[in-house]
Amino acid sequence: MKKHFGGVCRLLALVLTAALLMGIVGAQAFAAGGNAGLTDAFWDYLTENAKKGVSSVDVSQFGVTYSDEVKKAISSFLFEESVELFNVQAPVGYSIGNGTLVSVNLNFNCTVSEYQARLKKAEAAAADLLKGIKGNSALSDVQKALLLHDRLAVHCEYDRGVYTSAGPGVNARNIYGGLVERCAVCDGYTKTYIYLLRQVGIKSVMNRSDALNHSWNIVYIGGKPYHVDVTFDDPTHDKTGRVAHDNFLLSSAALYKTKHAASDYDTSPTDTRYDNYFWQDSFASFVLAGGSIYYIDNINCSLNRYDGRKLFALSEDWNGWYEVGKRNVFCMARLATDGTFLFYNDKRSVYKYDPSTGKTETVFTPADGSGQKMILGMTWEKGKFICDFTDSLNNYSQGKKSFQVTKDYAGVAPAVLPGDVNGDNKVGSDDARLALRASVGLENIKKGAAAFTAADVTKDGKIGSDDARLILRASVGLEKL
Repeated sequence: MKKHFGGVCRLLALVLTAALLMGIVGAQAFAAGGNAGLTDAFWDYLTENAKKGVSSVDVSQFGVTYSDEVKKAISSFLFEESVELFNVQAPVGYSIGNGTLVSVNLNFNCTVSEYQARLKKAEAAAADLLKGIKGNSALSDVQKALLLHDRLAVHCEYDRGVYTSAGPGVNARNIYGGLVERCAVCDGYTKTYIYLLRQVGIKSVMNRSDALNHSWNIVYIGGKPYHVDVTFDDPTHDKTGRVAHDNFLLSSAALYKTKHAASDYDTSPTDTRYDNYFWQDSFASFVLAGGSIYYIDNINCSLNRYDGRKLFALSEDWNGWYEVGKRNVFCMARLATDGTFLFYNDKRSVYKYDPSTGKTETVFTPADGSGQKMILGMTWEKGKFICDFTDSLNNYSQGKKSFQVTKDYAGVAPAVLPGDVNGDNKVGSDDARLALRASVGLENIKKGAAAFTAADVTKDGKIGSDDARLILRASVGLEKL
């Protein structure tokens, strides 16, 4: 019997290793694109040197014939595709010899050590947004794209400095602005979404319109392209916890009607299946809790599961409504989670809902003094509620919050399930794969994080191949952790 089990585990280990290698190949495939006939080796070499801060990158060994097409491809690679290279700034220079590209000459906005420190911060912030999504094979690509769209919109706010003489922040157009400083313009939103999607194996590229002075994403689902504009789905006057879905997975025909009326951008997305999808009735974040996705239907005023099952009705008593397109929104509730419980609000209080028991309790009623103000914005983040109070829907729509209150609320921290590396409340082959990647340095799981505790099933203070093997056995019922 032991030999049989060992054979099963060896077979599963081979499958797991193959999946690991496939994941690596997939990640590399997003990084380049082979524009202008340039090879992956060329792009990898350019990336490696850019990260090292090499000002003059000698590329003569590649024998590239210089042309406008090559110049455009390199510019696109540095400033649109390689979103992690936010240390590179324009202009880019080129040295030519006998028609052959000799070197690519780069300019940088920071030192190598500063860049490395910023990149680590960006990776850490991304890891928080990816929790429960990365490595979770129970989620479809549509669900992953939706959850990351919403998490980014809640996490980041539009840099209104673009409307002033001061201009936007120096990082507003890159992933450091979107992830760490949490303030960006359209380029920053677009690049940050590209970065997050790549971490879960979803291809996305930048789409741009000079006529609109705007950029957004094309996202590939099932091999088909769709438009996603996170910037337009995040209100310009930031409203805590508010996320629209009017620009998520649209065809070009549908996007044209959402303030994208121009003719100078990529219109290859033609599939219309999501043009009038159910998420357009939600103006709050879709959240993942206990392995299931939940959302608020703000048009029909209810808390629902992703599969459409209505859990219960929500208050419509908000003393008014928003008009969005031809829809009147009477319910302004927002939705958040700590990964286990759901938090939602009416105009006076915040409530906790336990999906496992179906019980609801009031957890926070901010004191507003006059009794005339209402909660129009709410989220929960790292043990704190954040609530926007206002006395007028009209004032709030113009970005005039009467005041904002925060409240510590850690709730009941769920115990870490041994082996549950991706945080989806179960142990599966995805967890074993993440542990194996971490054991060979391909996945950064910080010591002290819940994922590290879950992966270190041998309790030796590190993540090794033994941990991955035990998690894999547990995933098929051959081991109890």
